[in-house]
Amino acid sequence: MKESTIIQLGINQFTIWGIIPHEKLLPYYKAVWPEYKSNPNFREKYIGCLRELHLPDDYFDKDES
Repeated sequence: MKESTIIQLGINQFTIWGIIPHEKLLPYYKAVWPEYKSNPNFREKYIGCLRELHLPDDYFDKDES
């Protein structure tokens, strides 16, 4: 399965299951972060996930310079 397909499947799962705070899922969340960060509801959930994992709120934005 191609990575883009996996990410698309992941996006569908995010809308159904929500954000699950787990270290192994962070690369998938980071991949779709640019699409979701302008949505206040998802932004809040992503940041809540980061906080549960004791990561900084700007974790997904670090490499976007």
